[in-house]
Amino acid sequence: MMTFGWVRQRTGHTPFEGGAPGLSRTRWIALCASAETVGMTAAAVAAKLSQHVLGGQPRGWDAALALLLVVAGGLVEGVALGALQASGLQRRIPRLNRRRWLLVTVAVAGLGWAAASVPGVFSDDGDAEPALLVVVAGALGRGVR
Repeated sequence: MMTFGWVRQRTGHTPFEGGAPGLSRTRWIALCASAETVGMTAAAVAAKLSQHVLGGQPRGWDAALALLLVVAGGLVEGVALGALQASGLQRRIPRLNRRRWLLVTVAVAGLGWAAASVPGVFSDDGDAEPALLVVVAGALGRGVR
């Protein structure tokens, strides 16, 4: 779960501490779990479809279509997660810019998922481990947060 230090700086409390009513930990978990159910299903279906499109050999327009499918699946995940989180947070943080929250979540979660899925889609057996550079970049991204 992400940290809410920036929210505390702007509002004086995190979404789960005192302040405006409306967002319990249980509701937050339910919102995130619902969004991930939709998002992970879309991303997994997109990854499987792209493997089917490729037929074991990434080349030409088939590779471009497979990549488009994976990115679309990741974007669905990012939209689901960002929209449901923003709807819950809006109750606690009325000044929350829902559009910005959605766009940042789509960029980080959606495109991150798509980028992490690409090596598996383009591998011969569909079960490839990510390259070391991908793992290091992901670790650095988590550390910056």
